[in-house]
Amino acid sequence: MLAERVAFWEEQLRNEGERKGESRGVQRTEARQKARLERQARLRFGDSVTRQLGDWLQSRSGPKGLDEAADWIVICDSADDLLARIRAE
Repeated sequence: MLAERVAFWEEQLRNEGERKGESRGVQRTEARQKARLERQARLRFGDSVTRQLGDWLQSRSGPKGLDEAADWIVICDSADDLLARIRAE
């Protein structure tokens, strides 16, 4: 009986550790993606746009915001166009 409980607790702890590890991995991946988007915006539109995009990205989490930002960097013709999209959100 006790051995079964210990095995159960060990399994729970292992599962919890895996979930925490996955969560940290997701956070690191998202941070790298945000940094990459900021770099691309800086190369295309300059530093002031990048700061505002960075602020906007910090208020977003998950793939939807990252996908939107990636699309905007590609389809916007000017810094003003990108800023208008950021402000509209």
